[in-house]
Amino acid sequence: MKYKELIEYTNIAEINFNKVNEELDQKAWQTVRNMTAKELFYFLKRELTNAY
Repeated sequence: MKYKELIEYTNIAEINFNKVNEELDQKAWQTVRNMTAKELFYFLKRELTNAY
């Protein structure tokens, strides 16, 4: 594979990866928006606890 082809494939892969991330972000925000304040509090508390 030539260097130029490799760059093209890498760019296509990056674009697809970004699209998937955007879709996941939108779904995540939809989920968060549909939560009540109490649900959101416990969700964030759980996520932050898992992060550390």
